[in-house]
Amino acid sequence: MPAFSTSVFGSVLEASVSGELKKIEDIPTRKQSLAVFPRKSLRVNFLSKKSFILFTFSQLLIGIVGSFSETKDQATLIGAFLDIVKRRRDVVLILVGDGPLLDYYRKMIDSKFVDRIYFAGNQNDVESFVNIFDIGVLSTFTEGISNAIMEYMALGKPVIASKGGGTEELVLHNKSGILYDPGEKNQLIEAIELLINDLNKAKTMGEIGRKRIEQVFNISNMAYQTIDLYKELLEN
Repeated sequence: MPAFSTSVFGSVLEASVSGELKKIEDIPTRKQSLAVFPRKSLRVNFLSKKSFILFTFSQLLIGIVGSFSETKDQATLIGAFLDIVKRRRDVVLILVGDGPLLDYYRKMIDSKFVDRIYFAGNQNDVESFVNIFDIGVLSTFTEGISNAIMEYMALGKPVIASKGGGTEELVLHNKSGILYDPGEKNQLIEAIELLINDLNKAKTMGEIGRKRIEQVFNISNMAYQTIDLYKELLEN
Protein backbone atom coordinates (compact mmCIF):
# COMPACT_ATOMS: atom_id res chain seq x y z
CA MET A 1 0.00 0.00 0.00
CA PRO A 2 1.22 3.54 -0.71
CA ALA A 3 2.41 5.58 2.27
CA PHE A 4 1.61 9.29 2.11
CA SER A 5 2.55 12.38 4.04
CA THR A 6 0.93 15.63 3.01
CA SER A 7 0.34 19.15 4.19
CA VAL A 8 -2.81 21.10 3.47
CA PHE A 9 -2.84 22.45 -0.12
CA GLY A 10 -0.39 19.76 -1.19
CA SER A 11 2.81 21.73 -0.72
CA VAL A 12 4.60 18.54 0.32
CA LEU A 13 3.67 15.07 -0.86
CA GLU A 14 5.91 12.05 -0.75
CA ALA A 15 4.79 8.61 -1.77
CA SER A 16 6.00 5.21 -2.73
CA VAL A 17 3.73 3.38 -5.16
CA SER A 18 3.56 -0.05 -6.68
CA GLY A 19 2.80 1.25 -10.16
CA GLU A 20 -0.94 0.71 -9.85
CA LEU A 21 -3.55 3.42 -10.47
CA LYS A 22 -4.60 4.76 -7.07
CA LYS A 23 -7.56 6.85 -5.98
CA ILE A 24 -7.06 8.62 -2.69
CA GLU A 25 -10.10 9.96 -0.84
CA ASP A 26 -10.57 12.57 1.89
CA ILE A 27 -7.23 14.36 1.64
CA PRO A 28 -7.75 18.14 1.91
CA THR A 29 -5.95 19.90 -0.90
CA ARG A 30 -6.57 22.63 -3.43
CA LYS A 31 -7.73 21.81 -6.92
CA GLN A 32 -5.12 21.92 -9.65
CA SER A 33 -4.55 20.01 -12.83
CA LEU A 34 -1.04 18.64 -12.53
CA ALA A 35 1.67 18.48 -9.92
CA VAL A 36 5.23 17.27 -10.47
CA PHE A 37 7.20 16.38 -7.38
CA PRO A 38 10.98 16.39 -6.84
CA ARG A 39 11.33 12.64 -7.23
CA LYS A 40 9.29 12.82 -10.43
CA SER A 41 7.63 9.59 -9.38
CA LEU A 42 4.02 10.77 -9.53
CA ARG A 43 1.62 12.89 -11.49
CA VAL A 44 -1.55 13.93 -9.77
CA ASN A 45 -4.98 14.80 -11.03
CA PHE A 46 -6.97 16.73 -8.42
CA LEU A 47 -10.68 16.05 -8.85
CA SER A 48 -12.10 18.02 -5.96
CA LYS A 49 -11.13 19.52 -2.64
CA LYS A 50 -11.22 16.06 -1.06
CA SER A 51 -10.03 13.59 -3.65
CA PHE A 52 -7.42 13.07 -6.30
CA ILE A 53 -5.94 10.33 -8.45
CA LEU A 54 -2.29 9.36 -8.62
CA PHE A 55 -0.58 7.99 -11.70
CA THR A 56 3.06 7.07 -11.89
CA PHE A 57 5.20 8.62 -14.60
CA SER A 58 6.02 5.11 -15.79
CA GLN A 59 2.37 4.64 -16.75
CA LEU A 60 1.24 5.65 -20.22
CA LEU A 61 -2.15 7.35 -20.05
CA ILE A 62 -4.44 6.96 -23.05
CA GLY A 63 -7.53 9.14 -22.76
CA ILE A 64 -10.79 9.94 -24.48
CA VAL A 65 -13.31 12.71 -23.79
CA GLY A 66 -16.86 12.32 -25.03
CA SER A 67 -20.40 11.24 -24.26
CA PHE A 68 -21.09 7.52 -24.04
CA SER A 69 -23.31 6.94 -27.05
CA GLU A 70 -23.40 4.69 -30.10
CA THR A 71 -21.98 7.38 -32.38
CA LYS A 72 -18.95 7.96 -30.14
CA ASP A 73 -17.95 4.27 -30.32
CA GLN A 74 -15.99 3.86 -27.10
CA ALA A 75 -16.57 0.12 -27.68
CA THR A 76 -13.88 0.01 -30.37
CA LEU A 77 -11.40 1.85 -28.16
CA ILE A 78 -12.10 -0.37 -25.14
CA GLY A 79 -11.77 -3.48 -27.31
CA ALA A 80 -8.46 -2.24 -28.71
CA PHE A 81 -7.17 -1.38 -25.23
CA LEU A 82 -8.11 -4.79 -23.80
CA ASP A 83 -6.03 -6.36 -26.55
CA ILE A 84 -3.04 -4.06 -25.89
CA VAL A 85 -3.11 -4.46 -22.10
CA LYS A 86 -2.50 -8.19 -22.47
CA ARG A 87 0.97 -7.31 -23.80
CA ARG A 88 1.62 -4.02 -21.99
CA ARG A 89 1.09 -3.64 -18.27
CA ASP A 90 2.19 0.01 -18.22
CA VAL A 91 -0.85 1.48 -19.98
CA VAL A 92 -4.00 2.98 -18.45
CA LEU A 93 -7.19 4.01 -20.25
CA ILE A 94 -9.08 7.05 -18.92
CA LEU A 95 -12.60 7.68 -20.21
CA VAL A 96 -14.09 11.08 -19.40
CA GLY A 97 -17.77 11.70 -19.96
CA ASP A 98 -21.30 10.54 -19.22
CA GLY A 99 -24.13 9.21 -21.32
CA PRO A 100 -26.74 6.48 -21.83
CA LEU A 101 -24.17 3.74 -22.47
CA LEU A 102 -21.84 4.48 -19.56
CA ASP A 103 -23.17 1.72 -17.30
CA TYR A 104 -23.14 -0.73 -20.21
CA TYR A 105 -19.43 -0.07 -20.82
CA ARG A 106 -18.60 -0.31 -17.13
CA LYS A 107 -20.16 -3.77 -16.98
CA MET A 108 -18.28 -5.07 -20.01
CA ILE A 109 -14.90 -4.67 -18.25
CA ASP A 110 -13.53 -7.86 -16.72
CA SER A 111 -12.61 -7.41 -13.05
CA LYS A 112 -8.97 -8.23 -13.75
CA PHE A 113 -8.68 -5.05 -15.83
CA VAL A 114 -10.40 -2.59 -13.48
CA ASP A 115 -7.04 -1.19 -12.37
CA ARG A 116 -6.23 -0.36 -15.99
CA ILE A 117 -9.48 1.29 -17.10
CA TYR A 118 -10.76 4.35 -15.25
CA PHE A 119 -14.23 5.80 -15.91
CA ALA A 120 -14.00 9.42 -14.76
CA GLY A 121 -17.65 10.29 -15.41
CA ASN A 122 -18.84 13.81 -16.15
CA GLN A 123 -16.22 16.45 -15.30
CA ASN A 124 -16.49 20.22 -15.28
CA ASP A 125 -12.70 20.61 -15.42
CA VAL A 126 -11.99 18.37 -18.41
CA GLU A 127 -8.64 20.00 -19.16
CA SER A 128 -7.25 18.70 -15.87
CA PHE A 129 -7.63 15.20 -17.29
CA VAL A 130 -6.44 16.01 -20.79
CA ASN A 131 -3.40 17.67 -19.24
CA ILE A 132 -2.12 14.32 -17.95
CA PHE A 133 -2.98 12.24 -21.05
CA ASP A 134 -0.04 10.91 -23.04
CA ILE A 135 -2.30 10.27 -26.04
CA GLY A 136 -5.74 11.72 -26.81
CA VAL A 137 -8.17 9.48 -28.70
CA LEU A 138 -11.45 10.13 -30.47
CA SER A 139 -13.20 6.96 -31.63
CA THR A 140 -16.45 7.92 -33.31
CA PHE A 141 -18.58 7.06 -36.33
CA THR A 142 -19.39 10.67 -37.13
CA GLU A 143 -17.99 14.01 -35.96
CA GLY A 144 -17.95 17.68 -36.84
CA ILE A 145 -15.16 19.91 -35.59
CA SER A 146 -14.34 18.10 -32.37
CA ASN A 147 -13.81 20.20 -29.24
CA ALA A 148 -12.08 17.21 -27.65
CA ILE A 149 -9.51 17.00 -30.44
CA MET A 150 -8.89 20.75 -30.30
CA GLU A 151 -8.33 20.48 -26.54
CA TYR A 152 -5.89 17.57 -27.02
CA MET A 153 -3.95 19.59 -29.56
CA ALA A 154 -3.98 22.80 -27.55
CA LEU A 155 -2.37 20.91 -24.66
CA GLY A 156 0.25 19.32 -26.89
CA LYS A 157 -1.14 15.79 -26.99
CA PRO A 158 -0.74 13.51 -30.03
CA VAL A 159 -4.15 12.58 -31.44
CA ILE A 160 -5.47 9.26 -32.65
CA ALA A 161 -8.88 9.71 -34.26
CA SER A 162 -11.28 8.06 -36.65
CA LYS A 163 -11.57 9.60 -40.11
CA GLY A 164 -14.56 11.65 -41.18
CA GLY A 165 -16.28 14.98 -40.71
CA GLY A 166 -14.11 17.83 -39.53
CA THR A 167 -11.49 15.57 -37.97
CA GLU A 168 -9.40 15.47 -41.14
CA GLU A 169 -9.31 19.28 -41.15
CA LEU A 170 -7.91 19.31 -37.62
CA VAL A 171 -5.49 16.38 -37.60
CA LEU A 172 -2.66 16.08 -40.09
CA HIS A 173 -2.24 12.34 -40.61
CA ASN A 174 1.20 11.08 -39.53
CA LYS A 175 2.18 14.63 -38.56
CA SER A 176 0.04 15.82 -35.64
CA GLY A 177 -1.63 12.47 -35.14
CA ILE A 178 -2.88 9.28 -36.71
CA LEU A 179 -6.21 8.76 -38.45
CA TYR A 180 -7.89 5.38 -38.83
CA ASP A 181 -11.09 4.07 -40.43
CA PRO A 182 -14.11 4.22 -38.07
CA GLY A 183 -14.79 0.99 -36.22
CA GLU A 184 -11.54 -0.66 -37.36
CA LYS A 185 -10.15 -2.02 -34.11
CA ASN A 186 -6.96 -3.44 -35.61
CA GLN A 187 -6.04 -0.07 -37.14
CA LEU A 188 -6.64 1.58 -33.79
CA ILE A 189 -4.45 -0.99 -32.02
CA GLU A 190 -1.68 -0.39 -34.55
CA ALA A 191 -1.90 3.40 -34.07
CA ILE A 192 -1.80 3.21 -30.27
CA GLU A 193 1.10 0.75 -30.23
CA LEU A 194 3.03 2.88 -32.70
CA LEU A 195 2.93 5.86 -30.33
CA ILE A 196 3.42 4.05 -27.02
CA ASN A 197 6.44 2.30 -28.53
CA ASP A 198 7.91 5.58 -29.82
CA LEU A 199 7.34 8.32 -27.25
CA ASN A 200 9.62 10.74 -29.09
CA LYS A 201 7.36 10.46 -32.13
CA ALA A 202 4.33 10.97 -29.91
CA LYS A 203 5.86 14.07 -28.35
CA THR A 204 6.74 15.53 -31.77
CA MET A 205 3.19 14.95 -33.03
CA GLY A 206 1.79 16.67 -29.96
CA GLU A 207 4.00 19.71 -30.49
CA ILE A 208 3.01 19.95 -34.17
CA GLY A 209 -0.64 19.77 -33.16
CA ARG A 210 -0.22 22.48 -30.54
CA LYS A 211 1.39 24.83 -33.06
CA ARG A 212 -1.32 24.06 -35.60
CA ILE A 213 -4.06 25.05 -33.16
CA GLU A 214 -2.24 28.27 -32.31
CA GLN A 215 -1.54 29.24 -35.92
CA VAL A 216 -4.56 27.96 -37.87
CA PHE A 217 -7.46 27.47 -35.49
CA ASN A 218 -7.13 30.47 -33.21
CA ILE A 219 -10.22 32.66 -32.80
CA SER A 220 -9.06 35.55 -34.98
CA ASN A 221 -8.08 33.31 -37.89
CA MET A 222 -11.37 31.44 -37.73
CA ALA A 223 -13.29 34.73 -37.62
CA TYR A 224 -11.49 36.01 -40.74
CA GLN A 225 -12.12 32.71 -42.51
CA THR A 226 -15.82 32.98 -41.71
CA ILE A 227 -15.95 36.56 -43.02
CA ASP A 228 -14.16 35.52 -46.22
CA LEU A 229 -16.66 32.69 -46.69
CA TYR A 230 -19.62 35.07 -46.35
CA LYS A 231 -18.01 37.51 -48.81
CA GLU A 232 -17.52 34.70 -51.31
CA LEU A 233 -21.13 33.57 -50.94
CA LEU A 234 -22.42 37.13 -51.38
CA GLU A 235 -20.27 37.69 -54.46
CA ASN A 236 -21.63 34.52 -56.05
